[in-house]
Amino acid sequence: MRNRKLILVGVLGLFLLLVGFVVTSLLNRPKTISLADSYAVPDTFSTAVNYGDSDVLLANGRGLVSYDYRSGKATAVTPDLVLGGFMPMDSLAAASNKQYILFHTNSLLPSSILGAQLVKQRLDPNQPYWWVYNTQAATYGHLDTAVVRAQLSGSQLDGVVQQAASETLNHYDISTLNVVSTISIPRASNFTATANGYVLELPDGSVVTTKDGITSQVIARQATLVGATKDQASVLIASTVNGIRQLGLVDMGTLKIKTIASNVVQQPFWNGSDTVLYSKSTNGSTGDLQFMTYNIVTKKTSILKGSDALSGVQNKSAQIVALLGDRTVVVSKNIHSYFLAGPSIAALKLPSADTAPSLSINGASQLHYDAKFHIFTINKSAGAPADLKTQTYRNLTAVGYIPELFTIQTTEASE
Repeated sequence: MRNRKLILVGVLGLFLLLVGFVVTSLLNRPKTISLADSYAVPDTFSTAVNYGDSDVLLANGRGLVSYDYRSGKATAVTPDLVLGGFMPMDSLAAASNKQYILFHTNSLLPSSILGAQLVKQRLDPNQPYWWVYNTQAATYGHLDTAVVRAQLSGSQLDGVVQQAASETLNHYDISTLNVVSTISIPRASNFTATANGYVLELPDGSVVTTKDGITSQVIARQATLVGATKDQASVLIASTVNGIRQLGLVDMGTLKIKTIASNVVQQPFWNGSDTVLYSKSTNGSTGDLQFMTYNIVTKKTSILKGSDALSGVQNKSAQIVALLGDRTVVVSKNIHSYFLAGPSIAALKLPSADTAPSLSINGASQLHYDAKFHIFTINKSAGAPADLKTQTYRNLTAVGYIPELFTIQTTEASE
């Protein structure tokens, strides 16, 4: 009788273990997310960066705007002509608290808000500058022209000044833009600030950490830097280990690397908050690509499927340029063809060559659209109304477009 009870207890224990294993397996199974919606978007999405739960920050050539891709609402972040009429940015980043925005311009119109600020300071607006915009105070400041690269890590601002054979890394007080500290570092192709100093990606393919620029410790070789977590306690790297490309999370306290995924293809994308997007081969280097995300907070993995845009990345006719939130991507099919793909995205109306509007505004100007470059041009005639821009935006909105998302330039119409 006693033996029978022991056997029953043993069988019950094994059954519970089996149930626990099944439940754990189901809970840890990656969730599949369908990117059911995919819409063509203007070229301004080439500057897209994550700006919240469902917001993207964009530069439209005139200023900065945020766009909620779930509701389809756009909001001006800066005045509309802060950059002038058509002045592109080639770099854009936002602090985790949204108070500061870092951007880079190569030249500015003297008549623009920023150009006029430089002229007043007796500086050349045709020179490149790194700018910091304080969204709460609505003020702009710039770093010295010698700064060739700048970066926001959380809300920490750092900039690199190139020397003959090395570089100087400046740490700034982001509220005043005064230099707080400076270290000399070797030439680095990428860098990020951490809670324990800096992580550098060097030209020889190694990723190292340093506090003072004098001594450094190698984190990984044959590696690239992906980004730092919001708390700066960890960094993400992609490294080759025994011939296999891996995505890893580095604890900056211990420098131990947790492998997130193996057989990783292409450079992963970090949304700057909590999620990394990566593609992996399902059968070594010859298999199909599987697109996945990993959330470092929840430690959950998801599989992204169901988008024609991702199919283009699969056959190498397109590439991912940004991860927004944890399940929305911006994909480029060529230099003037961008798509926004994800679940529950608001439909976005984009003119074509056949439907491009040509609108008369009080008989004083016309609005034309270049379908190849996605640019609206206002041909301003003599006698155009003083509120021409406002009327143009109103006309575009009336026919279903979101003017804040487009590049719009003004030219003086010939007589």
